[in-house]
Amino acid sequence: MAAAAHRHRGAPYTALPEYVAGFDVCTIPFLRSPLTEATNPVKLFEYLATGKPIVARRLPELEPYESVVSLYDEPEEFVTHVIYALGRDSDEAVQQRRDVAKRNTWTARRCGDPGA
Repeated sequence: MAAAAHRHRGAPYTALPEYVAGFDVCTIPFLRSPLTEATNPVKLFEYLATGKPIVARRLPELEPYESVVSLYDEPEEFVTHVIYALGRDSDEAVQQRRDVAKRNTWTARRCGDPGA
């Protein structure tokens, strides 16, 4: 299998499921800044629902999900974490990610029941 990464500059929201279906790994490669330090990326929960491995920049709002997300600290670590996430993926890991997504629906979060 040849390694390939594709970067798309945008797509209609309705087309996103088709794009994500083609992902091997979902990524949240944010740069660290005061804004991202306070960001809770909604795409995390969308990615968790797919069951696919997730690699993300370590941010305070993502740390509670470290059991189901591979977090990296420095940009140079990104590729290593992608390889690691792919290598440790399993049916059990897929189910764990989906279970976390189910516990983090809008209804559950509104009622104060978020949980990793």
